[in-house]
Amino acid sequence: MRQRLRHKDLLGDRRYLLFLAGMFITAVAEAQYHSTLPLEVQQRGYPTAL
Repeated sequence: MRQRLRHKDLLGDRRYLLFLAGMFITAVAEAQYHSTLPLEVQQRGYPTAL
C-alpha cells in the first residue's frame, strides 16, 4: 500500500530542510557572483572580455 506524502511530513525532515537551506544559500551566492563581480571588475578598470 502506497502512503501519501504530505507537506507536513517534508517539513519535519531535518535533513531535507538542511539540504534546502544549503541550496538556497548556494543560489544566493551564485547569483551575487554573476551579478556583482562583473560590475566590480569593470569599476576597477579591468577588461571584462576574455
